[in-house]
Amino acid sequence: MQLTINLPDNIFFGINQTEQSLSEMLKEKLALELYKSSQISITQGAKIVGLDIYEFMTLLKKNKIEVIDDYDIEDEVLLSKEEIAKVVENSQRIEGYEPVSKEVTSIVKNLMKKHNVQVSF
Repeated sequence: MQLTINLPDNIFFGINQTEQSLSEMLKEKLALELYKSSQISITQGAKIVGLDIYEFMTLLKKNKIEVIDDYDIEDEVLLSKEEIAKVVENSQRIEGYEPVSKEVTSIVKNLMKKHNVQVSF
């Protein structure tokens, strides 16, 4: 969807912004406000501003907006079960490999179970 905002020329030229930088600033402010008012998720906010979810979470914190635990990692999974299995197997071959956290391990195990992927940890 494309939105158009009409600004008087004297205001546009007076704010010392390019159209591109103004557009990016407005998208950022819109995403932050929509997220703050619980109208969009972290994933949706990140897509609006062209960031990954972790960068968007950083942006939220920078703007003192509470990060609500609404992120569902399954929304981001775009790999087939074969690709997931290969990534897990390859990562376990790295010397000194340890999962990031028990929570991440649990999430991966649940995803693997959901998609019927068989790999041992």
